[in-house]
Amino acid sequence: MGHSKNYMGLTPYHAKYFAYELTRRYSSDSLQKLVASLSDAQVDLNPHQVEAALFAFRSPLSKGAILADEVGLGKTIEAGIVISQKCAERKRRILIIVPSNLRKQWNQELADKFFLPSIIFEEKVKAQRQIKEMEKKRNELRQNLYQAQDEVDVRKENLINEIESRMKQKTETNELFTIKWKIV
Repeated sequence: MGHSKNYMGLTPYHAKYFAYELTRRYSSDSLQKLVASLSDAQVDLNPHQVEAALFAFRSPLSKGAILADEVGLGKTIEAGIVISQKCAERKRRILIIVPSNLRKQWNQELADKFFLPSIIFEEKVKAQRQIKEMEKKRNELRQNLYQAQDEVDVRKENLINEIESRMKQKTETNELFTIKWKIV
């Protein structure tokens, strides 16, 4: 009995096995689970980075972690490990707070090394400010338009009233000439 293979060259058995391995439930502080979530990462991990990530997972306040090391020891890598794991657990709403001068660097490194999309909050706030400014300008233009329409309406009403008053004035009719007709 021949085994069919899918587009990756895996037999149905191997596909099921890998699916099982990917979805197997390890505790979040487990090295096996951490390894599974980092299989695609483009980084060379140092032992202290793995330890920091595992410490963050073992934290009694497992809803968050603060990673603070000396400059250059790989906080971005540590955070990438933690975020990759949280994403593997389908926890997608993650807030990262970094110094303002490092925002773009972190954004780029998370994308390049861990394939993690991120949004710099300041850019979102900037876009929201621009939208508010545009809405304010639109409202000002609408207000100007309404004022212009009101002025047109007032002028139109004044013109109609003037025409009506002229029509109501007594007019004298003077006979300019008389035509006499002869009927045959």
